[in-house]
Amino acid sequence: MSLLLSLTDADLQAICRVWQERLRLQDWDIHCQLVRGFRLTEAVAEVETSDPKRTAWIRVMNPADYHPDFLLPYDPERSVVHELLHILLRPIAQEAESLAEEQVVHQLSGTLVSLYRSRPDLAPQASLALINPPTSLLGEPSHETTASTSGEPLAA
Repeated sequence: MSLLLSLTDADLQAICRVWQERLRLQDWDIHCQLVRGFRLTEAVAEVETSDPKRTAWIRVMNPADYHPDFLLPYDPERSVVHELLHILLRPIAQEAESLAEEQVVHQLSGTLVSLYRSRPDLAPQASLALINPPTSLLGEPSHETTASTSGEPLAA
């Protein structure tokens, strides 16, 4: 936890930029910042969006305010990914956030962060599959994609 105590807004913004690209949300202007726990509504992170402007503000709890009794370990990267997934799902989500959406976003954020941490060699292919799922199962032509030799996803 001691390294996390030195986490800055710039560090959080850098994490956001990496995941913003991975999730293909570069057309959004997303600002991330660490905030005191009392500024959040019973969560370790939250997002506020302005859809017409494609602008979002992600607020993540300052590690100093994180209590060891919380259900999950403090993971600012996973929190940022979680909130980015809410932005990604906004076009198909209901007006009021549902428990089902929250559960899906929670599972996806954990899976994606774990994948990138444990198997960076598979991460580009998984990212492409999530963003551009093959349509061959729907009876439409499939578009085969592969990762470049550098391990980065190829441009669509």
